[in-house]
Amino acid sequence: MAVWLCVVLSGMGCGGGLSLVGSKPPKTAKAPTVTLNVVMKKYAVVPDVITVKRGTLVHLHVTTPDVQHGFDIPDLNISEPVNPGKPADITFVADKPGTYRIECGIICGPGHDDMTGKLVVE
Repeated sequence: MAVWLCVVLSGMGCGGGLSLVGSKPPKTAKAPTVTLNVVMKKYAVVPDVITVKRGTLVHLHVTTPDVQHGFDIPDLNISEPVNPGKPADITFVADKPGTYRIECGIICGPGHDDMTGKLVVE
């Protein structure tokens, strides 16, 4: 499976219809924007480390090829279900530097507790 990283210019993304989660950038600011495809599958988050620069508007297009998962970043109040055939589109501003735990928020089998990743905001 390929993971694609798209730098988005002038507000046009790699996918359609994204929902806004988290804080919004000031209307006068043109924050750099990154769109990243994320795959959740038994029992992994791919990529397992997502690194972005502080102040970036981040669009995550999260899919799963197998069963329902939950894409959760508890410290950023992000919690979205991800179903086969129904991707979750998550948008937020990475405005607080740090390392944030990504976890599966829906029990998906015996390896569920090991299904984690990291979001690093530099």
